[in-house]
Amino acid sequence: MSNASLVNTAVNRLISQSNAVGRLAQDSGGFAAVVAAFESRDANAFRWVLERLEMLPYCEIICEWVRVKLCSLRTAELCSPLIRGEAEVPNLREFARAIAKLTSNEKVLRRVADAVACGDAAHYQAALNELQLGEFCSLISYWVCSVSYLEFCHSICDLTPVTVHDPLLALRLAGEFVAKAAKNEKALDAMGKAVAASDFDNLQSTVATLGFGNDDDCRYFCLFICVWWRVWTCHEFCEVPPRIFTGPDAIDEAQSFALAAHQLAGQPRAMTDLVDSALSRNTGTYREIVRRFRLEPYCWQLCGWVSSSICYGFCIRICPPNQVVPLFTTVGNFNIYTQIDPGSGLTGTSLPPTVSMPWGGGPNYAFYNELQLGGVCPVFSPTSPGTAMQFRLLYASSTTTLPGAINAAQTSITVAAGAATPATPFNVAVCNCSLNGETGETMTVTAVAGSTWTVIRGADGTTAAAASAGTTLLIGLTPITGPLVDTPLQIGQRYISSWPQDLLGIAGPPSLSPTIESVYVGNLSDPAAPTLGSPYIPPAHYLEPDPTTGWVQFDSALISSAISVFLNFDTTKVVIGGCSLTTPPCIDAPGGAPAGSPASNPGAGSDLAIIFQATRQGITTVDYSNSLCKIHINNWSEVNNLWFTQFSTGCCTPIDQELSVQFTVDHEQMAAGGWSLGIGACALPLGLNLTPTASTPGPPPVTVSSRGGYGTIDEDTSLWPNCSYTVGLSTRPGLTTGTYDRPGNPNTLTFAICDHVGTTLTAPISATSSSMSVSSGAGFPATPFNAFLPSTGEIITVNAVSGTTWTVVRGQAGTTAAAAATGATVSAA
Repeated sequence: MSNASLVNTAVNRLISQSNAVGRLAQDSGGFAAVVAAFESRDANAFRWVLERLEMLPYCEIICEWVRVKLCSLRTAELCSPLIRGEAEVPNLREFARAIAKLTSNEKVLRRVADAVACGDAAHYQAALNELQLGEFCSLISYWVCSVSYLEFCHSICDLTPVTVHDPLLALRLAGEFVAKAAKNEKALDAMGKAVAASDFDNLQSTVATLGFGNDDDCRYFCLFICVWWRVWTCHEFCEVPPRIFTGPDAIDEAQSFALAAHQLAGQPRAMTDLVDSALSRNTGTYREIVRRFRLEPYCWQLCGWVSSSICYGFCIRICPPNQVVPLFTTVGNFNIYTQIDPGSGLTGTSLPPTVSMPWGGGPNYAFYNELQLGGVCPVFSPTSPGTAMQFRLLYASSTTTLPGAINAAQTSITVAAGAATPATPFNVAVCNCSLNGETGETMTVTAVAGSTWTVIRGADGTTAAAASAGTTLLIGLTPITGPLVDTPLQIGQRYISSWPQDLLGIAGPPSLSPTIESVYVGNLSDPAAPTLGSPYIPPAHYLEPDPTTGWVQFDSALISSAISVFLNFDTTKVVIGGCSLTTPPCIDAPGGAPAGSPASNPGAGSDLAIIFQATRQGITTVDYSNSLCKIHINNWSEVNNLWFTQFSTGCCTPIDQELSVQFTVDHEQMAAGGWSLGIGACALPLGLNLTPTASTPGPPPVTVSSRGGYGTIDEDTSLWPNCSYTVGLSTRPGLTTGTYDRPGNPNTLTFAICDHVGTTLTAPISATSSSMSVSSGAGFPATPFNAFLPSTGEIITVNAVSGTTWTVVRGQAGTTAAAAATGATVSAA
């Protein structure tokens, strides 16, 4: 990597970071929440905030920015009284010995780590002095902070559940690698000279002589080099220690720096000069840019930020990451091999609840609607550097199995009896659930004679291979393309030039700095640049799957080296759903049948298989492939019908003695979700649950199953007070897209009780009164009859009526006798 290439890499990363963090800083609450989540190591909260702000694709670069800023200020906080007294930074060999000495003392290492984590300068310096390491204050602080948060930032943006490693363990491991290098003083001195001269060729070759066994070893050692170079450079650039803020002031300061950095990123020449000055340690150029843009309060963190972007580039050069193997791993947030049941195709677990997935998508949920398919695919070939990749996804709606093993040369195979097949010729694929990068073979079936098929092996760019008994074959492969990917999915970003600026929603003159353009997979055309003064339109670039084959070719200008999402698959165009009633609507108060009757056309979902393939552009063979052998899709709406038998004469019919609730609930996935039936009113403050169970008695009969239930439930309303009531039937089948759970559907019906005969008390009564005076006795039935006092909830029995004086028995039907005031309402059944 030449220095010119390193400068370009660093400048592009700085612009990308500043744009992302600047956008985040425009939301004060979101910015504060992200910083707080980082400091508390709450990975789920960090991702949740970014997801809410639709900034999750920027997770990695935002996390790194926060880490660099926090570690820069934390070092100043711990070492500010000493910074001016540090005449020069110890050399790389001395720093390695200090790290080895610190990490070999478990007790002091823990004290140092705790002090750095909470910014306790007194305890931090006391711990260093105990080991006579005081002169390494800034170096050790920055190293401990960087290592402690390195694994957090490495894992925080992964869409799988995050396990944050113990920082002390990471420090011990990193210390072991540095201690190993510390034994080779000659190599360390050579590396120090190479870093000082920005001679990355010599640096790389010298690091190679240390013989690190894996990427983690090299990555930790490169961080060690970067910390030394960064502290050394920033001590030369920044003379005055920064002011340390706490609490809300610290958040305000961080937000101000983010916005200032965002403005600086709009000056590409200045950004380039900053990077050049850091590489050449040109103090004059660096300080002139800081003064020109009034960044003096941010000198240390600006230097740390610029240095970290340079380190990013040369650490990739020194420690090339393992090659990423293309792999299909997720449907939404569900891992296809560990969180989708291979037998049922349903979700096998419940994920942590989120706003969009309040039930965690399971367990035993079917998938529905539009599915986000993802995993990992590098932009360039892992085996042919510089060759751009392409990928595609296919689906199959039927499968069969091999009763016996086959070899790679057979052209006649036997499959399980009863397989549904399309007209020949058609393709079948071996379902490859392997994570080792092997490709699943495709065969072309040219003739079918019962369960014996004549096939052409190694079709469609795949390689013929042996398969064992029981292997699943996917029948009739169809590319996911055209209308199946109508909703674009953002997979990354790229830089473009000469796009108009956004001046408060109006297109301004073209920007002088590169503009970040979102890149999508979808069937749309790129928008034309808006003209000066017209409404602003952001740039967007669409990668359209080939309409015939489904291949998506990567744009080699993508900023990221790999993508983690592929496309949106609209399953509604493959697995038909709709209303499962012969006469819809499915969700309604229909005015009679089918409420109370079984669903006339119960809908069932279908199983699909999904195949992923990736290969180099310009070749006809498939380099990588893996499959999800079964996923259950259900796009049917549930049945949710509600009615009252008493409403046969009209929905304004008042209810008096009895309410008969007719209901029908039906869906294949209802048991995984849930449903409820109940009555609410101000007269029933706790509500009344009517949800039947399998043991609900009749008559009338009620039928309950895993799909729901149907029938009629009778309620005696003779003692209910005059009031307005609402019956609610709520249904929520267990359905998820993997990123969004299907919410419930409420269905309500209102009725009123207003025909009960009533009167009022003309004198108060006590809890023991056996007679009561009422305003009128007209309309009540012959004695004995029951009456109801709504104010106390008491039921009384009236045994004799003499004008407006009643002889009564108190506290009937399990109620409690209580005092009632003059004017209290008395209702009779």
